[in-house]
Order: sequence, then structure tokens, then C-alpha cells
Amino acid sequence: MTPRLQTGGAYLATAAGHVYGELVGCVHCQYKWLPQPGSGTTRGVCLSCNGLLCHRAECYAEQRRHLAWATRNGWILTRSCLPFTEWCYRTRDALDRHESGGKRQGVDFQLDQSGLYVPLW
Repeated sequence: MTPRLQTGGAYLATAAGHVYGELVGCVHCQYKWLPQPGSGTTRGVCLSCNGLLCHRAECYAEQRRHLAWATRNGWILTRSCLPFTEWCYRTRDALDRHESGGKRQGVDFQLDQSGLYVPLW
């Protein structure tokens, strides 16, 4: 099985049209990089979701925040990670549920890149 590439069809090229290569991205944080074999930079593959990983400290911290938020809010996770696309789908579903209940974004709840916040007052 090959890793899922999160590229979106992005290429690194010069103004003269010389293409250096296709960018690849981290399945958890969407950080993009140009693969350079032999560069000494360590990258990896998540054995849980089979996606490429960037191995940046920021990525690990964000993944821990997302998993903690998901656990606090009762999300049932089928793996030990939360890929970026799944985070977006689940957050959008939560937004739809709140809006269908007559609640207004910015008044009754707040949605940002860290998650869905419902104020308790």
C-alpha cells in the first residue's frame, strides 16, 4: 500500500517554466515540501491513516490539540490520529448541526481553525 499524497496538484516552478517537482504535504497539518532525496530531512508515514508526515513539532502539537478537543466533545475516532480532511468534515458537520438548530455563528457559537466553541452562560 502506498502513502496517500496530499498535494492538490501543486508544483514548484520558476517564472521561466522550469518545473522542479511536485510538492507533497502532511496529511495531519497540510504543511507542504518538495521531496529532496538525500537531504537528511526526516519525514515519515502515519501508520494509522497511511498519509505522509512532516515531523514538525508544530504538527505534533496541533494533532494533540485536535485529538484532545475531539475527545472532550465526544467524537468517536476510528484511529489514533485525526487527518486534516477528517477534521474539516467533522467540524463542518458540527457547524451544520448547530445552524440547523437555529443557532447563529458568531452569536451562539464560534467556529475557527481550532474547532467549534459553544459558550456556556
